[in-house]
Amino acid sequence: MSASMRPRATAYMLEFWPVLVEDAMNHSGPDFNRQATLWNFENAFGWVTRTDMVVEALRAKAARPLPA
Repeated sequence: MSASMRPRATAYMLEFWPVLVEDAMNHSGPDFNRQATLWNFENAFGWVTRTDMVVEALRAKAARPLPA
């Protein structure tokens, strides 16, 4: 397992559902390395999403009133 995947695998083994923000990810080498990482992550560990979707989800959560 590559060093970049170890923290995600640890989170998964601890029963967290990790999320990889695709457009915030840095990769080395050719683009097929990035594509392989995204495929492996989504099919083995959790979700792959984009920054705009994370921001939208956080805004929606912040807009909800707090319970009394």
